[in-house]
This record gives sequence, structure tokens and C-alpha cells, in this order.
Amino acid sequence: MRIIRLALLIAAVTAASAESTSAQRSGQPDPERAAVQQLIVRMAENIQAGNMEAVDSLFGQGGHILTDTTTMHGWAEYRDGQLKAELARYSDLKFEHTAVEPVVRGNVAWVAF
Repeated sequence: MRIIRLALLIAAVTAASAESTSAQRSGQPDPERAAVQQLIVRMAENIQAGNMEAVDSLFGQGGHILTDTTTMHGWAEYRDGQLKAELARYSDLKFEHTAVEPVVRGNVAWVAF
């Protein structure tokens, strides 16, 4: 089994409230941060399953995806220009995102994993 580890930095827009920002500072569980973390985990699960329609529904129109060699402008460009070709090379693929650490500030979140 081959494992692909894909490092992406994704800017995800969320509807964070003042309460979630103060919860983040106080160390209490932050539901907005947990929602962003779950989105990234679901993305990997759907990519592994080959369910690109489900992955498509997780992305908005904008955003940038940074890879090790280039910047893609939006999910569709990355999906069609790089991801599909990479996935086609493997027959027994395990695709997961680990150490998902979102940061939420107001209505913007960024994630390193």
C-alpha cells in the first residue's frame, strides 16, 4: 500500500463568532475550529474513496492551494491539473491528513497539516 502525503495550506472562510474566538483563547473547545478540522478530514476520506463530487462540495469558488512546487488558483484547477493524475498512478491508495491544526480568526480560517 502506498501512502501519499499531500501538504496543503488552505484558506477556508467560516462564520466564526466572538464567542468562538474567546473560547479559542481560553483553551475551551472551539466549535468553529472543530468544524474546520472535520472538513479537512472529510476531504481526505472522500479523496481516498474517489468521491470527487463530495470533495467539490467542500470548496467555494475562491482560494489558493499551495503544493510543494506551485500555487493552484482554486480547487478545480488543483483537482483537474494535479490531483486526478497523481491519484491515477496508485491502485491501492491510502490518503489521509494528519496533525490538522486550524486557526480561526473572525470569519477566516487557515489550516496547516
